[in-house]
Amino acid sequence: MHKPKLLAFPDFTRNLQSSQQDRFLALEWTADPAEARQLAQSLSPEVMHWAEDVWLIDLASCQAYWQSQAQTRQLSFHQLLLEQLDQLCGAQHYRAVLSDHPWQALLLLPCLAQQNYFGLMNRHSSMGENLLQRLSWDDWWQACARYAEHSPGEGARLELQKRKRPMQLAMRRLGCSTPHHLKKMPPEQIRRRFGAFLGDLWALTWQPPAPLPNEGPAPFLFPWRRELHENAASVRRTLDAPARDWDVIETYLREDLNRFRLLSSFKNGERILALEWKIVLYNLQELPVSILFRHPHSLQHDYPQQRTALLQISFALQKALQEQRLNQPDDLSFWIVSWDLRITQKLQPPPRQLTLFNEGTSSAWEELLNLENQLPAPLESYALRDDWVPEDSFVQSGQDRIAPPMLDNSGSLRSLGRSRPLYMQKKAYPLSRPGQSLLWKFRERTMEKWWTRPGQTAVRDYYEVLCDQQLLWVAREAAGQFVVLGVYG
Repeated sequence: MHKPKLLAFPDFTRNLQSSQQDRFLALEWTADPAEARQLAQSLSPEVMHWAEDVWLIDLASCQAYWQSQAQTRQLSFHQLLLEQLDQLCGAQHYRAVLSDHPWQALLLLPCLAQQNYFGLMNRHSSMGENLLQRLSWDDWWQACARYAEHSPGEGARLELQKRKRPMQLAMRRLGCSTPHHLKKMPPEQIRRRFGAFLGDLWALTWQPPAPLPNEGPAPFLFPWRRELHENAASVRRTLDAPARDWDVIETYLREDLNRFRLLSSFKNGERILALEWKIVLYNLQELPVSILFRHPHSLQHDYPQQRTALLQISFALQKALQEQRLNQPDDLSFWIVSWDLRITQKLQPPPRQLTLFNEGTSSAWEELLNLENQLPAPLESYALRDDWVPEDSFVQSGQDRIAPPMLDNSGSLRSLGRSRPLYMQKKAYPLSRPGQSLLWKFRERTMEKWWTRPGQTAVRDYYEVLCDQQLLWVAREAAGQFVVLGVYG
């Protein structure tokens, strides 16, 4: 009997260029369906039951939450997910693939089984590329049959029955023992010879469409069927008298949000991602208001004031009124007589409690996420990069990850980055009265990346300069001009 192999090598997560590469998770785990569903819905509300023991999870709606959680624990997203799956499923009892497209993640699961591998793998790692090359025709056809089963109507299934045999015979005549042998064949040729259905799946196998942030799986040519939460929690209220003042509405909404905790369909530890507030106005017009949270929000933590949810509801209401062109103070039609408040997206608590999900604990990280949930616009955060040029030594968090120009194992570049100013100017400007400035302190000398910035100064000197009671970050160009690049906080 072969000894199981675990995918836990550090190089599997290197050189991943985009956070969208971690969007879809295909999980194969033999367990009770209710327990497996609860595990999947503890990672994201967007879950699909693909096969008996296979679940698809779209992590897009809460990926920023898990990414920030990984950063606070000084882990990569891959390492965080691997750790949690190991604890919940058992290190040698599941197979999982991360990919930017669900189809490729599904194709790799049988490849892992053939090699007797257990654990988590990224489709775009070197191992993922190698395993996809070993994909067999039997596994490819089996995935096509499952795809056709999930497609609406009978068209896909009937076309597969019609086109499968001719394509199999053609592959045998060509001597193609695996799909990889025809990787470079354009999908248009497959469509012309064997129909649109097989041509589309061939394109998804080797040339999937580029992922788009915040897009559902539909643009990916994938028959996504969301697994609905059982008994979605909702509360209904009919007002004793029509109301339009926010102070009155807010009081009732606070009571309704607290009522969720008492419902049998609401589980302790749930975190909500979206609410739907369906308002009935005095003229019997229905006004649906969608409330979205940037990060999974705990009603338990916010009890009893529910400040975060109420702020997001007020922002969403103002937006809905603007779209409907209803002027709340003066418009007589804006009188609310009743409403229905429903939780539409949520994260389930995991089947077994983990430290990562513990309720009742608070941290600076949790407070920061809660603050961002209370604001009408997202916060911007920045992280250091291993780069010797000051202007390139930081990047906005949440953007696509960019491989650093060099690996600094000693940490000297990051240490140097921490000594630089917190606030950088979007555009440098000349230093006024350089001769009258005080406290000039030389900080560093760097060389520009002349191969990427033609015409730029090759060498720069950087100083701390006290000017008009402000400590500035100043660069001296080769021509002798001093420009302000940043301000120390």
